Amino acid sequence: MALLVIGLLGIGAYPLVVRAPHPALMDSDLFHGLWLGVCLGLELTGVYMLRKRRRG
Repeated sequence: MALLVIGLLGIGAYPLVVRAPHPALMDSDLFHGLWLGVCLGLELTGVYMLRKRRRG
């Protein structure tokens, strides 16, 4: 459940982080792809673990 919440918070915080003044590293596509990819991966892992726990 915690992974699901962390992933949702990360994706929810993404627009705020993009608009804030930030270092040049955050301007790269790699950073944006990693941010969204990790958050989406956390969400999917959380959903998988939640469904697995409910079955067993």
